[in-house]
Amino acid sequence: MSTVEGVQAAIVAIKRKIPFILAAILLISGVFEAVNFLVFGGESASIGDLCAAVVKILIGLFIIFDPKRSLLRSVGFYAISLGLSRVIDSVILLGEPSDVMFIAAIVMIALGVNLFVSGYNYLHDTSRGRFGMTMGSAALDLMMILMIVITFTSGDGSDEEFRNMIVYSISVVQYTLILIIMDSDEFRFSSLREKSVKKLDEVRLTYTLTPGMHVSRDDALVLKHMFDDRSSWSAVEDGGPVECERKLWIFEEKVASVMILQKWKGSDRIYVTMAADDKGTILQANRFWITDVVADDPDDGTFMNVRLYADGAMLSNISVEKEAVE
Repeated sequence: MSTVEGVQAAIVAIKRKIPFILAAILLISGVFEAVNFLVFGGESASIGDLCAAVVKILIGLFIIFDPKRSLLRSVGFYAISLGLSRVIDSVILLGEPSDVMFIAAIVMIALGVNLFVSGYNYLHDTSRGRFGMTMGSAALDLMMILMIVITFTSGDGSDEEFRNMIVYSISVVQYTLILIIMDSDEFRFSSLREKSVKKLDEVRLTYTLTPGMHVSRDDALVLKHMFDDRSSWSAVEDGGPVECERKLWIFEEKVASVMILQKWKGSDRIYVTMAADDKGTILQANRFWITDVVADDPDDGTFMNVRLYADGAMLSNISVEKEAVE
């Protein structure tokens, strides 16, 4: 398994755990807030805090045991929980004599309702759009960060203020998680139009070797040595013309396609199939051959470009993805 395939497998595994991560965060937050109210109380505590904590605990448990659990439904329930608990918390502030607190409460209630409605729509596999959910979560995130700064800089260092800072910090994690999830493919391409645009980009990538294409260094090494080292390739023993093959991923910005390299029996050429699907389907695929490959540097650790040729004509100049410097 190449590095890219390993990373992709890890991402898939993490995505399967996201519903449980969301549930765990809700349970931790709910239990802490409930204990904070029942055990410690304090001048700033209200019955709304306890109700909001109960909402988080109940919805967190429901996400875990939901028989129809999916990423979309779990995020929907998660947003409903955060939105409803934020509204409950903020309603109490409407009775404050301060005009500033009253305005802050109105803003928080509006943002909470936005999260609630967005989450409800996700339960039906439809989206109001990422913009409202993202901006609402970002605003609540900033407000919680502001509360942490204000408490830290102007507080008296009491135990109650320390517990409140923990509550604010957990809220920051909760809203930040929504922002991260909203940037995933499942939500960035949630509408039919967005999915169609993404699929068309994938199809275009299978038919056009563009200058912006790049591969990981591991896959670049496979390309560079496709004629002299096929030790990592898989043997094909189905009685057909293919002797061995190797799959690798090729990228252009955030669009990915699969390049399938094949060595045919009795031929010195490497046949290439560009496909939009990693199963190598012939639908939305393009096939061509390679007769030579040239790297810009003979050193396997420093070359940054691989040029592919077919009978003397250059097909493409594929760059090597730059590795992050730790």
